[in-house]
Amino acid sequence: MKREDYFENKGGGRFRYVEHEVEGARAVVMGTHGFAEHIGRYDHVGAFFNSRGMSFYMMDNRGHGKSPGARGHIDSYDQYVDDLHGFRTLVVEEKLRGAPLFLLGHSNGSLITARYCLKHAAGVRGVVLSGILARMAMKVNPLKLKTGMLLSKIVPKLAIPGEISPSDVCRDKEVVREYENDPLVFKVNTLGFAAQLIWAMEDLNKRAGEFKPPVLFQHGGDDRLCSPEGARAFHDNIASTDKQFILYPGLYHEIYNEFEKDEILAAAADWIDKRL
Repeated sequence: MKREDYFENKGGGRFRYVEHEVEGARAVVMGTHGFAEHIGRYDHVGAFFNSRGMSFYMMDNRGHGKSPGARGHIDSYDQYVDDLHGFRTLVVEEKLRGAPLFLLGHSNGSLITARYCLKHAAGVRGVVLSGILARMAMKVNPLKLKTGMLLSKIVPKLAIPGEISPSDVCRDKEVVREYENDPLVFKVNTLGFAAQLIWAMEDLNKRAGEFKPPVLFQHGGDDRLCSPEGARAFHDNIASTDKQFILYPGLYHEIYNEFEKDEILAAAADWIDKRL
């Protein structure tokens, strides 16, 4: 059963979230969406996990959807981590009912989830990372990057056009059309966000040896936004003894929206099943 609600996050503000609950859930999956999107794009993911006897929860991240915060901006990247922990507190205290907890993240949400596990992995049974933003696939002009990093210290909230091309999201043109016309999908980011994102990626890779939970990586082979090679490198360097990397040749960034999504979601659910 799907239900939307709001909660007062410990990080400050009233955050929107969605729950897809099943009675007597065998597991609880807590998801984190990608940059510039929102929880409404994951209804089919929640429904799929429900069909496998698992409850699914996701909140709109700070600055996204109907949660508070400037669109496309963050003062400190680990505000996302603190917000996620506030949401986990809600899920664990009011929703979990003894079921094992799994985390799932997509894109920037995978980066948030991976960083979360550096600090709060206790009690997490396993993690699924889809299209993790461990390294950008897009090439950025070095001069533009250097200038942007300098300006981020002066005008961190200055909004600039986003680098994401809707056609790079996935191969399904209907999904691309919906993405382009979705009023809750924004097309900008701030210089401050860009600087914090670069720091978060670099720091995560430096601390790969601290990442220890069981983890499944799922990545599109033709992802033009988040580098498959960067994801593989992070996978190879983490300390987890239970880890798996699945590459889907020819698929773009949003693998849970590709034509093969049912097969890919089934692989995630199967992986979770084996760890119950």
